[in-house]
This record gives sequence, structure tokens and C-alpha cells, in this order.
Amino acid sequence: MRKKLQSQMQAKQQEFVYQSLNVISQYHTGDTTLNQMRVAQYISWQSDYLGHAATHQEICGALDIPAPTVTRAIAKFITLGWMTEEVDPGDGRKRITTINPDTEFHGKLDRKLRNLANKLLK
Repeated sequence: MRKKLQSQMQAKQQEFVYQSLNVISQYHTGDTTLNQMRVAQYISWQSDYLGHAATHQEICGALDIPAPTVTRAIAKFITLGWMTEEVDPGDGRKRITTINPDTEFHGKLDRKLRNLANKLLK
């Protein structure tokens, strides 16, 4: 029974990621890669839907993306002003990344992603 519930939740999460990538692609220019979109979606989901910031290590592990790819994606989004990054106060070796609440990325896109998450994950 427990495995069935886990399998159902995994399927819901995969559907959420698939549909959210379609939503996110509407806000990114043509030079944004799929992995960059996945990183953006994961950080948005962590910081807004789950209520905590994401570390590079968490992002790499959850998305199975190499650390240099995650670092470049985050650097791009920081340059665009969509995200902020700071040193983790609990562990100075880690950096935590959150969505910048003052951007369009956070406004319209966030509302669309929240609606999608509420529809698929609850």
C-alpha cells in the first residue's frame, strides 16, 4: 500500500514538473536550456511552495544535474535579477538560493506555478 502511494505521488510530481516546464518556457528566452529551466522551477517550488531556500547540493541531487551546470544556471538568473543567493547562516560553506519576489518571474509565473501545484499535488 505504501509503495502504491509513493508511486502515485511520484507520478503527480513528474506531471507537475512536465507541465511547469511548459509554463516556465513561456517566460524564458530561446537561449535558456532545459536544465536551466529545471533549476529555475525547482528553486521556485522550494522557496515558494515548500517555504524554504534551496542549496546547490539539494538542487544537484534532486535534479541529477552536475554542480557546474547548476552554478551557471543560478548565475544567469541572478544576473537577470530573478533570484538571490546568500551564504547559509547555519553552514558558511553552503549557498542558498531563493526567488527574488520583486520580479515578473515571481509575479505572473509564480501564480501560474502555484495554481498548477495546487491542482496536481494536493
